[in-house]
Amino acid sequence: MADPGLREIVSQIGESARGPLTEALTLPPAAYRSSELYELEQEHVLRPHWTGVCRAAELPDAGDYLTLEVAGEPIIVLRQRDGTLQAFPNVCLHRMSHLLMGCGNVSRIECPYHGWTYGTDGSLLAAPYMNGFDITGRGLHALRTETMHGLVFVSLNDSAEPLERYAAGLPSVLEGFGLTDHIILNSGERTFSTNWKAFVENFIESLHTFMVHPETFLPYVGPLQAMEFGEQTSANFTFHDLKATPESGMQALSDMAVPEDKRDAFFQIGIFPNSFLAVSPTQSSFLTFQPDTIDRTRVRYSVAVHPDFLGDADPAAFWAENMAEQMEGTLDEDETIVNLMRIRSSFGARSPISPLERPLWEFQRFLTRQLEAVPGLLD
Repeated sequence: MADPGLREIVSQIGESARGPLTEALTLPPAAYRSSELYELEQEHVLRPHWTGVCRAAELPDAGDYLTLEVAGEPIIVLRQRDGTLQAFPNVCLHRMSHLLMGCGNVSRIECPYHGWTYGTDGSLLAAPYMNGFDITGRGLHALRTETMHGLVFVSLNDSAEPLERYAAGLPSVLEGFGLTDHIILNSGERTFSTNWKAFVENFIESLHTFMVHPETFLPYVGPLQAMEFGEQTSANFTFHDLKATPESGMQALSDMAVPEDKRDAFFQIGIFPNSFLAVSPTQSSFLTFQPDTIDRTRVRYSVAVHPDFLGDADPAAFWAENMAEQMEGTLDEDETIVNLMRIRSSFGARSPISPLERPLWEFQRFLTRQLEAVPGLLD
């Protein structure tokens, strides 16, 4: 049977999202494999909104930079001389070459193709052999860049509402964890062969952990049926509390200044469209899910700990001895299970959503708001 068209797919998502959770269904299988929907998502779901790109602590010094892609666009995130962080397109204004690769530190940005040179503030400093070409006022476009509790977000939309208003209520959810002071143990990228929405859904719901992570994750959280869903103060993020067990190492140390109601918290936070944060009083993991193609997703992640939890230990050694096996094992298990999703199968079908999968329904509601606003789509 042929997949429904774009209009029908969006209508099906909306029907589930607008109803109560008790009647919600999983996304239609075609939502993971429609090339038309994928292109629409790039333009109307991913590009206009805020995407988590890194932690401020990854770029401590003036000139520090990292490169990545947001909604298919190559970008640079760069620490300015005044201490702020600024993102720019990673594209030369001359012949569109990549300017920088990977991460590092620069005092200026020199295009490897024809030597056009930019300041770390994006201003064009030199354009060799251009016969009197006036460089005044020319430079890289500054992208919207904001930081919340040490987490850095970028939007490709110059008109995007401020991050604090977009994710209203999230700053108070994060208050008391000391995220700004967390020390990074490890960061990196992995690429997975699946649609980006499948990975977002996998991380924002925790019901799968009893089957997928019985040893790497489940022993460190409370009973799944006791998970607590946060009161939504914004429709652009979702969170629930799994409660860290005493043996997890995630509960607050006795002398840590953490609010009483968060001392055993283990929040799982999905920041729509494609960012995720897991945070407890002692540690945090920050991830973003960037689609390379309709069925290939690049996951950038960083793992960090509270300085009181790290103590005098070397971060790299602490990571290797205490956390690497669990964290890498969890990602391996997620990769295995998501790759088992047969999104190309003609036998795929929609299913009721469990009350413990409430974040899936909230993600659908977000998608519906973005897609139904596309001019002419449902006319």
